[in-house]
Amino acid sequence: WDIRCEIHAPIFVVPSSCTEPDAIVLVLDMGHFLFHSISSGPPPQLMGWFEEKVGKGAPVDYWRFEMKNFAFFIGRAGVQDWRYSNNLNIMSAPNQEGMDARPRSYIFEPFSIALDIGLENSIGEFSRKRVDCVLPSISVVASPENISDVLGVVSFWSDLREQLMPSSPPDARPARAVVPIERTVQVPHVATADDTIAREYLYVSAKLVRLSFKLQGCAESVEANVVSVTASSSSFTDGSHRGRIKMGWFWVLGGPRSEQAHWQRLVCHSRLPRSAESFAEDEKYDIIGELRRIGVFETSFKDANDLADISITSSPIAVTKGEDVQQGVVLSNTTIDASFTSLFLNWNPQAVKTMLVLKEDVMSRAQAKTTETESEKTDLKVGFQHSKVPYALFYDTEEN
Repeated sequence: WDIRCEIHAPIFVVPSSCTEPDAIVLVLDMGHFLFHSISSGPPPQLMGWFEEKVGKGAPVDYWRFEMKNFAFFIGRAGVQDWRYSNNLNIMSAPNQEGMDARPRSYIFEPFSIALDIGLENSIGEFSRKRVDCVLPSISVVASPENISDVLGVVSFWSDLREQLMPSSPPDARPARAVVPIERTVQVPHVATADDTIAREYLYVSAKLVRLSFKLQGCAESVEANVVSVTASSSSFTDGSHRGRIKMGWFWVLGGPRSEQAHWQRLVCHSRLPRSAESFAEDEKYDIIGELRRIGVFETSFKDANDLADISITSSPIAVTKGEDVQQGVVLSNTTIDASFTSLFLNWNPQAVKTMLVLKEDVMSRAQAKTTETESEKTDLKVGFQHSKVPYALFYDTEEN
């Protein structure tokens, strides 16, 4: 039998005003969900793992979950641009009733997630399971302007909540008597000398191919990138756990292009395919292109640890039969093995200045938004108004 479930996920719209026709809105688009069974041609990694752990021909159910076009952006209520295409850099919608149709401002650009799941078809206590998650690319873009917009929406709804459900003063809260309750703690299973050799029954891995964050100002920008991050976790039947995080490449690029020759924009970075000086010479800083050239973004590329490799192992301490475990606590040994391969810092006054300017811009806009909200506070009158934002709460600024 086969199962296929396809869902066009909901879109959450949060306006900054319930009366303004063209108010700023925060839009969380959950994209498109697809969940289905895999009857033939399961992922090679999953199939190989089960063949190694269970043996060939073992009954295993394979599933895949995909989420596509997940996005978070700032739009306009008047044009309802969340109803239009998800293509980047399109106009919000045709101009309506003199409203300004500007490009939507993405914070999380549309991205996808894929999960491959394998479940051993067994009723045993420790039936084997494996989950592999892949995130191809996540891009976060921010600017002082859209950070201010987000803070404005959050502030509006925080004030509205305070008016609808005012918090009680501390003195008005009734006193509560504390009554001690006795309970019995169930001591979990602890490995003993009679236990069989531990076997791995659960494996979960997640791979992020690329994460980029860009803070864009009027003339300055700061961009941070991480490429090839892999996290995995294994659980064993004796209660032990093993986790590992491997990070490939990392760099922070700051400041605008300069007329000064060979001006270094790399603020900090891990070991790169080329030296930092060579990137400054051509002034292109095409680090992604260099990584693509050596095959980093190919599915067959092995996990890299050019930045860090961290392993965490936890195993319970074996006790003899009849030995009491105090207050139901099972002792365990935890070992952390961290290896940081490379991290370079380049002292660059211009780049530091750029980051400080952007920080001051964000802080000043946030302060201005807070001051504006405080000055516009008024009594709220709750009701429903027929508008382009359905079931919206609105407030009346006129005195009663």
